[in-house]
Amino acid sequence: IAILFRTRTAIPYFERALADRGIPYVTASGQGFYERAEVLDCVMMLRAIVQPLDNLAMAAVLRSPFVGATDADLWRLRAPTTAPMLPLWTAVQTYAPLGDFCAAFRSLRMRTRGLPAAEALDDALRTFGYEASLAAHHDGPAMLGNLAKLRRLLRSMESASALEAYEELQRSLAGALVRLTRARATSPDELRPAPAVLASSADNVLRCAPSE
Repeated sequence: IAILFRTRTAIPYFERALADRGIPYVTASGQGFYERAEVLDCVMMLRAIVQPLDNLAMAAVLRSPFVGATDADLWRLRAPTTAPMLPLWTAVQTYAPLGDFCAAFRSLRMRTRGLPAAEALDDALRTFGYEASLAAHHDGPAMLGNLAKLRRLLRSMESASALEAYEELQRSLAGALVRLTRARATSPDELRPAPAVLASSADNVLRCAPSE
C-alpha cells in the first residue's frame, strides 16, 4: 500500500497513526527519507569516519544512538576556556566519560580504512549497537525499515568509499531541498491543475506493509 502526499507536512501525523496501530511503514523517498533521524545519523557517521575533525558530523554522532552523549556532555566539551577552541574530536579524546567511545571509534576507523561505505557503516552499526537502540524506540519498526533501505542504497554504490557515499547522499538531500523549495514557491492554484502534481507527490510516499 502506498500513501501519496501533496506536501510533507502531513507525513508525521500518518507516521504516528501507523506506529500507534503497529503497522510497519517506510518513508520511501524524497526529502522525508533523507531527513529521518536514523538516516542522518548514519550519513554523519560516514562523514565522521572519513573526517573526525568535522565538528558538525562529530556532534551529530555523539548525540545519536551511536553514542548517546547528553547535552551536558556537549556543553562540557565546548565550554568556553581561555585556550583556543579545539576540534570536538580532539576534546572528546581527553573527556573521560566518553573514553570507551573514543577507543571503539579509533579502532573502527582503522578497520574500515579503504573499505566500501556499505561495509564501513555495517561495522559501525555492529560496534555501537545502533540497531538495538532503534529497536527499543517506539517507532523502531519504521526506523529499522529506513535503515535497511539506506543500507541497500549503499550496497548499490558497490565500491564507493565512505567519502564518496557521503557526498552522493548529500547531493540527494540537496536535490530534495530544491524540490521542496520549488513546491513551496508554487501557489495552490498553480499546483492543482498541473500534471506534475503526482510526480511531486511521489517524492513523499509511505509504503505500508500489510499487517498479518
